[in-house]
Amino acid sequence: MKAYRLSKVSMAAFQKLQPQLHDRSQLYIARRQCFYALLTMKSLDSEMPGLPSGCLKDEADWSLLWTTLGHHYDIVWIRRLADDSLMFFGDGLARLWGCSVADAVQDPSQLDKAIHPADRSLRANCWQSSVADDNWEIEYRVIQPSGETRWVRESAMTLRDSTDQPTHLAGLIRDVTRYKLAERICRETERQWWKFFEQNPLGCCLLSARSLRFAAANAAFAELIGYPVEEIIGRHPDDFGLWLDPTLPRLVFQSLRQFAQSEVFETALRLPTQELRQVELTAMTLEAGDQRYIALMCRDVTRAKQLQRQLMDDETRFRALFMGLPDIVAHISSEGRVYDVNHADFGYEKAALLERNFLDWFAVEDRPQIQASLAQSLTEIGDRQAFEARIQHSDGTLKWYAGRVAGAHFNESITEFLITLRDVAAQKQAADELRQLNHEIAEANAKLRELDKLKARFAATLVHDLRSPLTSIYSALEILDNASIDDGLRYLLSISRSSLQRALDMISSIQHIYQAEEGMLKLDCALITPQAFIQACWEAACIEGRKKELAMTLAYAFDADEPPLLYGDAPKLERAFNNLLLNALKFTPPGGSITLNVSIINGSGVNIGRDFVEISILDTGVGIPPEDLPYIFDAYRQSRNNRTGVGFGLGLAIVKSVIAAHGGDVRVESQIGIGTQFSIQLPIAAARVASAASSAPAKKSVRL
Repeated sequence: MKAYRLSKVSMAAFQKLQPQLHDRSQLYIARRQCFYALLTMKSLDSEMPGLPSGCLKDEADWSLLWTTLGHHYDIVWIRRLADDSLMFFGDGLARLWGCSVADAVQDPSQLDKAIHPADRSLRANCWQSSVADDNWEIEYRVIQPSGETRWVRESAMTLRDSTDQPTHLAGLIRDVTRYKLAERICRETERQWWKFFEQNPLGCCLLSARSLRFAAANAAFAELIGYPVEEIIGRHPDDFGLWLDPTLPRLVFQSLRQFAQSEVFETALRLPTQELRQVELTAMTLEAGDQRYIALMCRDVTRAKQLQRQLMDDETRFRALFMGLPDIVAHISSEGRVYDVNHADFGYEKAALLERNFLDWFAVEDRPQIQASLAQSLTEIGDRQAFEARIQHSDGTLKWYAGRVAGAHFNESITEFLITLRDVAAQKQAADELRQLNHEIAEANAKLRELDKLKARFAATLVHDLRSPLTSIYSALEILDNASIDDGLRYLLSISRSSLQRALDMISSIQHIYQAEEGMLKLDCALITPQAFIQACWEAACIEGRKKELAMTLAYAFDADEPPLLYGDAPKLERAFNNLLLNALKFTPPGGSITLNVSIINGSGVNIGRDFVEISILDTGVGIPPEDLPYIFDAYRQSRNNRTGVGFGLGLAIVKSVIAAHGGDVRVESQIGIGTQFSIQLPIAAARVASAASSAPAKKSVRL
């Protein structure tokens, strides 16, 4: 009865312990231990048919044993070695094999047929082996009638009699499908964890919590600290001099040894090259069986720290720039709330301005304009809106400020504004004074233009009135010049006629200028060649040039037989060209040179695509002062180098007006002591041979 009492104690202990066993693996171990304790009996009674016999005589005791086994959740079997008979107990047969206990006892082979073909030999070997040697435990698969495959674990133990001879085998078959699945999931999870560990771009390592030596490290950690993985494993961080300051890591590791928690801290690593790297370490404790580790995840923040320092420096510089700007700069929200202002020049403290809405700074009449500028900045991204408004100072005065609105972009939308304000009160006053002055100047200019018109009309009237009597005097002098007068009187008549001719030429020049200014200049245009107004003037100039021993040169840069044709007034062009030649003769000293070049050029600027005849007169005269060049073509203006005092300064004005009337242009280049070059450009009408010019072209009068 000793074994029986031990079994009852074991079962009672199991029933008392079962509610406290939440882990399924512990529950399975406890059940199996209690079951073996129940079956641990030195001898069995053989007097009861079909039941063990020996020390159990009480039928109630055996009934308790069979009731316990019959209600077992798993499958319990007892095999008598003498006749190889089997007894089955428990609810597992119906659940796993789909058969009852009676069917299994009657035909045990049906159990073997349900075993997976690949696992049948494993179970057969265990059943056919010598059972007296040792206990055994196997795992195999069972195919249920529904086709589902389940994993079971079968364990067996030998029962001996009082002579220590094996008499029975007792076995337990348990469904371990959940445990196998959990084991598989555990292995897969472990495999994925190690894959994550190895392939993690962040440096990861495991330290033994007891010795603080490296147990594992991934390639990223090895690359981070500059040592191969093989050299890292089994060594202490201090062996590499890894920490620039080991105090903080040691304190963290000591804390993790005592408390299961995680810590995040920053430190510096010293590499083999003595380079320093800033890292952020995440440390936590891990339990693996009876081993405890400290897991480190290292993130290189060296570049981030550099960028952070650069950002702080930029922010400091920006803040200094913001505060040092001479203009007032306000940072406001879209509702007008003032976030910041660099300085206050309105007589208020900065805190007082920050408490007020931005629009409240300004005069009530000017606020709609500011609101419109802010609204327009919201719709027209990239455009800076400008406004002018008055700000009320603390003393009550209103001063003008010019503002510009710049939207601050966040996620492609404007939610804030930067507004610059500049005091323009002095500029506004100066602008008002300037407008008044411009108005007065405009009135004075209008009066001067009216006076110029009166002067021109007076001069034109005077010239017209003088021309008739002077012409009569000139005609009378011509009549008196005949063969009957003596040489002395003829000389006096010649001087008088020459003086009258100069006076008539001056009167003609004044009249020409008046007509040009009033738009009354009349041109009798026809198709002409450049030689038509150049050749005669040039020949006359050569006679005068020989008197001063000047080198006179004429060059045509086109075929004389096929000259270009101009549409112009030959007499007026001849007069303009003659004025330029006379100036060159007058201001070129003896022994100098005058060069005349006639060529065809392409137009520039607005005249691209048109051809022009360019007539260039280059002399080696005294030159024109630079300060006189802008006014050289103005009427009644003479160069400071004209020391002769002859003329009214109308020659070049006539040249300008005639060339402009023909749609051309005249230019001048000059250097003191070197010479002067006048260039006339006239548009070409057509490219024909010289004979086309002599075919009596039709003339047309044009008033310009």
